[in-house]
Amino acid sequence: MPEREVKRIDGPAKVEAPAIPVPELINRFLAREDEISRAHMGYGFHRSIKVQEFPADGSESAAIELKAEIFVADNGKRYERVTERSTGYLKTSPLTSHDLRDLAQISLFPLTSDQAPRYTITYVGAQPLDELHTYVFRVQPKHLERKLRQFEGLVYVDDRDFSIVMIFGRFISEVSDDAETGLPFTTYEIVRESVDGKYWFPTYVRSEDTVKTDKAGSRLRLTIRMTGFKAATSPAPGQAPPPPANPTPPPQS
Repeated sequence: MPEREVKRIDGPAKVEAPAIPVPELINRFLAREDEISRAHMGYGFHRSIKVQEFPADGSESAAIELKAEIFVADNGKRYERVTERSTGYLKTSPLTSHDLRDLAQISLFPLTSDQAPRYTITYVGAQPLDELHTYVFRVQPKHLERKLRQFEGLVYVDDRDFSIVMIFGRFISEVSDDAETGLPFTTYEIVRESVDGKYWFPTYVRSEDTVKTDKAGSRLRLTIRMTGFKAATSPAPGQAPPPPANPTPPPQS
């Protein structure tokens, strides 16, 4: 079983009382998250999933990558089409390019209002984040579930429009992920950027893990990038949508 390098999740060193009551703050960013997650389903984009391997013996690194186009068909449903897949292999990790899509199966919007009752949400302070000023909240599952991976960590909320602009934490369940999937990576940093000046969409995901085998070990780095967001156009009335070429439902937002 791969060993994991677990990072400690800390909030701001100093807790500053917000100008708005905390319950109202939470309601505002949950409502904004509902709006953004709904809007995200109406956009297509390009996505690359890459795993880099850095062997412990200092030998040359290796990488595998999967690129895809996520698009909204005329029937209003979203699909993905693979555009490029690595043919190489990593040196010590058994991961292949065919595993990469499974690695992207994390919730990009884990804290919508319908999910919020599963969590304890605690205000932990205010913190600058690049050019933004954010409110920081710690999110913890009230109960772990066997078949559902829940988020545990921190969310950073812009203090102007109450959008979540960064997420840092783990996706956990009652069952060990290793036993369930055999795949590495637990702790993720999910960064968002403003799209069309209206929505903060996830554009960058990063995670690191350490895998050890009998012969050697390596450090793995997962990077997911989402670019080229484009809003879907409405289908013509009565138009029958053509079936997409080799459609595959994309990972859930």
